[in-house]
Amino acid sequence: MLDFGDKEARKKIQSSPFTHSGEPEWEGLHGDRNDHHHARRFGFSRDPVEELSLPGPVELERFLGLELDAGALQGAEGPIAASGRVFPVGDEAALRQTA
Repeated sequence: MLDFGDKEARKKIQSSPFTHSGEPEWEGLHGDRNDHHHARRFGFSRDPVEELSLPGPVELERFLGLELDAGALQGAEGPIAASGRVFPVGDEAALRQTA
């Protein structure tokens, strides 16, 4: 479950149009929601990540991708792992260099 400490922030997030699915099983900001249905509305799908895998048990229907540049994930395959690189908070220049 996501933890938003500020009560007012929680209210704003929960009243956002992006946090309501209209589905009976919707329970707010919990990990058990069907958020993959929301992501598909914005163009996310299984296609770009079909050959990728995540460590541990994964519900594949929730593992979605979106190519911001056409073909960016073409040929990508295998397990996804952290790079190990650590960036200081607010170091936007370092993040741009890795993109």
